[in-house]
Amino acid sequence: MAVSAVRDNEVFIQAGQSASNPINLEDGLRLFGALFQADWVEANLAPQMSLDDGVSWKFITRKGVHNVISAIANECCMVDNPVDFAVFPSFRFASVSKTDNTTPVVQTTQQKLELICRML
Repeated sequence: MAVSAVRDNEVFIQAGQSASNPINLEDGLRLFGALFQADWVEANLAPQMSLDDGVSWKFITRKGVHNVISAIANECCMVDNPVDFAVFPSFRFASVSKTDNTTPVVQTTQQKLELICRML
């Protein structure tokens, strides 16, 4: 894979929120991992997709369980099942939400992370 086919998107989960600002999956990019900062407050990430330009968001689930990025501070972690994202080529915007797999985890401080995307 060419380096130009990979894009690093810096996003933030603001204090009082559980979801990041959205990224635009233009040009066939798909989310496949996240790079977590050393001060990451432990919680997994559940990717969300929007069909309506970010007005509403839907979690990606498999048999009722959120697909997750198992978050480890100071590491680059892969989406547990990136193949599922190829099934949704019409989704243009993505966001991630901190979760315990059933409930969003609201942040007390801002959290920075980098979403790693690549061309399919």
